[in-house]
Amino acid sequence: MDSSKRIDKGIKRQVVESYEHEKKKLPARKVKDEERNSIKEDAYKRLEIGETTDAIAASHNVPGSTLRYWLLNDPKANAARLSLVHAEMARTLDDMKEAAHPLALARAREEFRAWSWLAERRHPDLYGQKQEVTHKVPEPLKIVVSAQQTAPFVTFDNDSQTVIPDTSST
Repeated sequence: MDSSKRIDKGIKRQVVESYEHEKKKLPARKVKDEERNSIKEDAYKRLEIGETTDAIAASHNVPGSTLRYWLLNDPKANAARLSLVHAEMARTLDDMKEAAHPLALARAREEFRAWSWLAERRHPDLYGQKQEVTHKVPEPLKIVVSAQQTAPFVTFDNDSQTVIPDTSST
């Protein structure tokens, strides 16, 4: 394939308008436990379909940082996010299989790569690289004890620095 050939030739390009996102500061307010629990339950469903925490929080009139704090170590929120990751990776795989032209395939690959990167970091137990260390030890030393053997008794003479064998037992 020629590297100078455009893969998007003939595809109509859209004009993208630039939007300025104005962050609206919401006033701090006390949220009751019942209301917080209902917001969290709604957030689980909406996180699973891919909605952002800022959008979910705005619909409930609470700051996005507050909702993220509530959901930080929540197992239900983590399960909802994991479900979203599974669904998006499956969808991008289907997009790659069904790509009609090279540009659609390239886009699907890049999107799959992005979701894979996100999954690897958010859920390393499922999507992270697996590393295994196998430690091999040699077989243990086997000691065989045979019948007791007696050695001849010897005496060491300290003055002359000589060994005197015992001849009385023979």
